[in-house]
Amino acid sequence: MWFRFERNGTSCRWNYSRVRQRTGHKMNENKMTNKIKTIKYLCVFLLFFSCHKQQPDYLEQALILAGDNRSELEQVLSHYASNPVDSLKYKAAVFLIENLPGHYSYKYPELLQAYYAELDTADFSDPDYNANKRIIEQISAGHETSKMNKTVEDIRIITANFLIDNIDRAYDVWQYGEWATHVSFDEFCEYILPYKGAEQQPLDNWREYAKNMLKADLDTLHYCDLYKNSAFQAATVVSKEIIKLNRLFYPFDGIRAIPVKDVRTLTKLPFGTCEDYALLASAVMRSKGIPVMQDYTPQWPFQALSHSWNIVLTNSGKNVIFSAGSTNPGELHNPDNKMANRAKSVWIQYPKVIATGVIAALTTVIAMWVSCIFTQAATSNPSTAKLSGQKKSVRLTKKRWLLMATR
Repeated sequence: MWFRFERNGTSCRWNYSRVRQRTGHKMNENKMTNKIKTIKYLCVFLLFFSCHKQQPDYLEQALILAGDNRSELEQVLSHYASNPVDSLKYKAAVFLIENLPGHYSYKYPELLQAYYAELDTADFSDPDYNANKRIIEQISAGHETSKMNKTVEDIRIITANFLIDNIDRAYDVWQYGEWATHVSFDEFCEYILPYKGAEQQPLDNWREYAKNMLKADLDTLHYCDLYKNSAFQAATVVSKEIIKLNRLFYPFDGIRAIPVKDVRTLTKLPFGTCEDYALLASAVMRSKGIPVMQDYTPQWPFQALSHSWNIVLTNSGKNVIFSAGSTNPGELHNPDNKMANRAKSVWIQYPKVIATGVIAALTTVIAMWVSCIFTQAATSNPSTAKLSGQKKSVRLTKKRWLLMATR
């Protein structure tokens, strides 16, 4: 397209399309300059944020929340800090103390011990479910008081001797045992170290007596090179021993009694919930150095009940599920039912998880956005007829990156 204009009486012809092309090219250059400036500012911001951000002092926060019990926790820290050989035990102590807030025990454990003691001596020889149910409900009714359900945070009552004994025993089966040779320190903190497997579980020496419970013949695994350090095979052997207990499952709503969280008492009851068996399996296996954890779903997709089960961390790094009392590791678990979303019972505080996840997500999105900009700069050429198609391709690339970042 041509147009004519006059300047000082002189007539000239200009190519309008060429002027528009040059002007557009200059505008694109200005846009890219602005984007590059934005990228520089973002990089400077991220660098400043990563170098100068103040991580919350979770250890000090926990010590403050301990109140009058702070001296017990400081005693644990000083016990391991005095010896450089115990550096990993010190880190394990820090991990437990930082994550103590939010975990609860019964305020009057002596009342529960009397209840558990009577259950331990009760006669459950009658195979009738309803008869045994009545026995448990009668014993429970005799111990129910207004104080029974009162709870207190572990951080306010836990003792230094209990934590030190728990850390020492967990560390020994991790470092010197046979079934956790593949477990890293971070995995050790989640799969073996926790001092209890359920809320309101008594703060007793469960690692000591659980190690001798369900005396599975783990020694037979020594004769096979493929099995002698296999966490999967060790968990399978112990799981089979739990199944041999031949305990029935019942929904917790089906019996009106004080919940049982004592590991020893769980082995003597004629039935229990899936949560009871998951607690029993995790306690026994952790005491033997087998890396296990509990999973749960708050709601089945086909019935109005929750469900709990276990996972074992195998030597290949896989998490293999099993339902203590019914299925062994590697066997199909409820294959004819639609499975629900799982929630892992972790010991890391959720604010830590959320903060770390948000920072990681923001960093990932910004990095992908910067990558898309450079992709656009490398592929854009305003002098070609394919410019609009390239811009569309870049926009699609951005969408794909964002979708990947949010999955």
